[in-house]
Amino acid sequence: MTGLDLSNNDLTGDIPSEIGDLQGIKALNLSNNLLSRSIPKSFSNLKNVESMDLSHNKLSGEIPSELMELYFLGTFNVSYNNLCGPIPNNWQFGTFDGSSYAGNPCLCGPIINKSCTNAPILPSLPSNGEEGEESAVDLVAFYWSFGGSYCVVILGLLVILLINPHWRMAVIEYVTDFVRTDLG
Repeated sequence: MTGLDLSNNDLTGDIPSEIGDLQGIKALNLSNNLLSRSIPKSFSNLKNVESMDLSHNKLSGEIPSELMELYFLGTFNVSYNNLCGPIPNNWQFGTFDGSSYAGNPCLCGPIINKSCTNAPILPSLPSNGEEGEESAVDLVAFYWSFGGSYCVVILGLLVILLINPHWRMAVIEYVTDFVRTDLG
């Protein structure tokens, strides 16, 4: 097998690190999927790969420095992911233009004219237990979903109290007794 093209398949989850065992492939295309977490360090085993397209996914973490060992890599695209950190700029990585990294707001380096000294500091992510790859909960989504769920529960209770007169009277009596006990 000289190439692996799994693009445009709505694949989800981690990129299997076992793809790094396909040492004979020359082209790897996993673009336009929903792949998440980090780029496996095992991709550094793809010594004959000439083209690697991981664009338009949900990949996070840094671009592994081990990929600089891919000396035949002539095309590399990780655009439109959630990658962070410095872009490797040695060897062949110094030849790729900024479009290879577009749409990753946390990447930095001379290739995209963004200083790494002003880059946002991100918290380290916990390990998922496999080869030290990283995973994390999207905290913004977590806070929004938690807040939304909290509001729905409160509104649901208020609606129940407005609809059910027996429960409404029970709550009013409970609050009245509580206030009398506290003030009395």
